[in-house]
Amino acid sequence: MLHVLFGSVLDYIASLFRVVRLFRALRNIDSELTSTIDRADPKLLTQALQGACEFLADSLDTIQSNTLAVDIGATRTKFLLISPSGSPQLLEPLMSRELWGKKGVRIDGSNVRSSSIGMDCDPQAAVGRMVKYVQRFVRLENVTKLVFGIPGTVDITTVQACSPPSIIRNMPSFDPSFRGFDIKKHYKPHFQNAKISAIADNMAAALGVASRNRQLQNCLVVSLGTAPAVSTFFRDPHVYKTKEKTIETGIWQPWVWFTKIELKDRYGYCGGLKVENEGLKLTLKPPTMYKIPHRQARIRFALDDATWLRLLGKCPDVPLEFQGNLSEAEATVIWVERVNAALTALAQKFHSVYGPLEAIWIVGGNSVRCRNHITTSTYIVPDSTKNITRQVPVFIPESDFEQQQISLEGLVYSTQFKVKQVFAPGQDPLARGWTRGGEIYVWVKR
Repeated sequence: MLHVLFGSVLDYIASLFRVVRLFRALRNIDSELTSTIDRADPKLLTQALQGACEFLADSLDTIQSNTLAVDIGATRTKFLLISPSGSPQLLEPLMSRELWGKKGVRIDGSNVRSSSIGMDCDPQAAVGRMVKYVQRFVRLENVTKLVFGIPGTVDITTVQACSPPSIIRNMPSFDPSFRGFDIKKHYKPHFQNAKISAIADNMAAALGVASRNRQLQNCLVVSLGTAPAVSTFFRDPHVYKTKEKTIETGIWQPWVWFTKIELKDRYGYCGGLKVENEGLKLTLKPPTMYKIPHRQARIRFALDDATWLRLLGKCPDVPLEFQGNLSEAEATVIWVERVNAALTALAQKFHSVYGPLEAIWIVGGNSVRCRNHITTSTYIVPDSTKNITRQVPVFIPESDFEQQQISLEGLVYSTQFKVKQVFAPGQDPLARGWTRGGEIYVWVKR
């Protein structure tokens, strides 16, 4: 009898919370719509308001109070703090070399710009530096959620019983000292009241796009940074509308490492993979090796940061006579052509897994130059006998500032969910922290 009564009380409390969320959502309705609403059909109006209120109430969950998001980049580490009132505050970014390197970081606001992190890191010593920096803005005991964006992958073997991932598996742009580093273990003594987690930065980008686009059922997110990366999100229309709202995200690094695109220009690529024993043995070639010109390249080596530098004649790994020495406008034409080819190939990959693609988002520092040049992408539907084509819209953030916001918003959005399942089919061919079949997360709303 007692457990029945207790359950009824919990249901009543939950109902009160739903009512509060409904009234909070109603306050967002624009007063200018009053005259239009008065003329609307009552039945249609009821349905429209119900859908709008559910959407707005759900949108309120995007902002999680007392949350600190930390996005680790090869050059800068960015911070987003959500105050107790729910207002977001972007903190001044720190140079990653100074925060994570062994020499230490100046946290008085006078940190200077420097190059990427290099190969001499000390993640344990960086804990105290970051804690001292964050204390300038918030009391540590007030932080209830701390989430890190990792430029690599996390150890999915520790994700059990819906516990969030927190152990770094690999960060290729940093040194090996990060492998096996348990973020929760080292930061919990300082953030004692916080739930601590870590997710891959390209997955954070996918969640950021999902947070901004609640109307999208699925999306392909292409990150063009130091190296290209691919992630996806998918909302099952039959599951997402139920009480247990779920969202599926995927990291598909093998798509960029093994998918080749045609190169219509004469600037080839650097690095590459050496494939032996019918694909059973793969070796990463050094960046000083190159094939210029060449008729095709894997996406990973056709659109990395070294490619852009080589087009401009500024790559230190290749003799100058083999570089483009182009103006930025000329290099942009080549870059856009390669990106278009990559989008076509990746869209086909996506369609083979999830079905028709709804939208493509391109993020990362090397994506901004594609803005206004790429607005749609067309691909041939896989396995179609009549070469049926499908055209999807392509969205690119306007600035580097907006790029940063998307990933940070994705980190905050991830704190609304817990990991229900993780799939990682296949073996990791290069031991770089991803598998041949990718890594797929199923998240369920808390």
